[in-house]
Amino acid sequence: MSLNIEVAPFAASRNSGTPRRIGQRYNAEKFLPEAGNTVVCHLDFNAPAHKAVLEARKRMMALPEAGRFLFTPAESLHMTVFEGVTETRRTPDTWPRDLDRDASVDSVTEAMINRLADFSAPSSFAVRVSGCGPTGLALKGATDEDEVKMLA
Repeated sequence: MSLNIEVAPFAASRNSGTPRRIGQRYNAEKFLPEAGNTVVCHLDFNAPAHKAVLEARKRMMALPEAGRFLFTPAESLHMTVFEGVTETRRTPDTWPRDLDRDASVDSVTEAMINRLADFSAPSSFAVRVSGCGPTGLALKGATDEDEVKMLA
């Protein structure tokens, strides 16, 4: 399996200033609460894959430069299924084009719930890790069929 491990864009040599979301998304010690409506799926603590993710996390935390990163608490590990809006990110690429960027998160959530009223989730699917970086693991469907279900 070929795994893309991308860390160069996050290197201090390329980012001499303060991280752009410090004080919004996180501070030096922890992730901060952030109003929004992203849909996540927490890991199944009883699945073998959970043990593998915890082991990978442990190994990353043991790397020489690990102190420069903030790690998601083990009990909060999750897969982002749908990235909705967040209060602190109101940019054209992160906010629904047809909704005012001054709209409250609650009103955007209501609009999204209305849009998803007829949505039916696909049947279960399996994933595989396709990349790894400081912001998390990148996933793809384990098979072509799983990829189609996941993207649906």
